[in-house]
Parts: sequence; C-alpha cells; structure tokens
Amino acid sequence: MKHSKGFSLVELLVVIAVIGIIAAMLIPNYMAARRTANEGSAIASVRTISAAQFAYFGANGLRDFAPTIDVLVDDGYLEDSLLASQKNGYSFSLEGGVGGFAVRATPVSEAEGRRYFYSDESGIIRFEVDSEAGPDSSPLNTPSPAT
Repeated sequence: MKHSKGFSLVELLVVIAVIGIIAAMLIPNYMAARRTANEGSAIASVRTISAAQFAYFGANGLRDFAPTIDVLVDDGYLEDSLLASQKNGYSFSLEGGVGGFAVRATPVSEAEGRRYFYSDESGIIRFEVDSEAGPDSSPLNTPSPAT
C-alpha cells in the first residue's frame, strides 16, 4: 500500500469551512469596534475644534469666532489634519462669526459611524443617530464625578 503525503480535498474543504465560520463571527465585531473608535475620534475632534474656537475668541478681544476651520489652522489654533476632507471616517464643518459658532461631524458612511455630532458656543457636544445633529439634539452623557 502506497502512502501519499499531503491533504485530501475533504480535509482542505473542512479547513476552509472552519476559517469561513471564524471570519463570519469576527468581521461584525471588528466593524463595530472600528465604528466605535471612529465615533470616539470624532467626539475628540469636535471638542478640539470647540476649544480652538474659544481660544480664538479670547485672542480676538471677545469679538468674534473663527468663520472656518481654515482660519483656525492658519492662525495656529488647530493642526492641519482637520483640513482634510475626512479624518477617521468623519468629515467636519465649522460655521462661525460674531454671534457664535457651530461645528458638525458627519460620518462618511454608515460603516464608518452612525452618530452625527454637533457643538456650539455652549461647549456641549450633542449627537443624533442616523441623522444630522443640531442644537436640540441629545447631549452626550458625561461621566458623574467620583464619590
């Protein structure tokens, strides 16, 4: 009887099936973790843009806020990574002037994030799921102080 070395077709199909099952279980978890990380990055970026607006406002004699992200970057209040059309799956927009400002973070696709974020001169970051956030949206939960 001759013994051959290697794997049979059935053994290879079983290995491929096991790999497929493992991938089917892991990919949704990976996508959810990526979406959560992108949303966390967007929150941090909105907070950074808001802080830059307050610094700009103070440096300009409490007269007006920066009208665009470009102005904040050009004046050195923000790094230029926020000038790109998107950062970690979100795009950012800023409208500012004498009366206040509004910064928005919009997911590029549902795979990148499901929550939309908004902040203004109140400093409160607000969000909506699957639709544009605004001043009447729900505020993010803030952690309670340690007791």
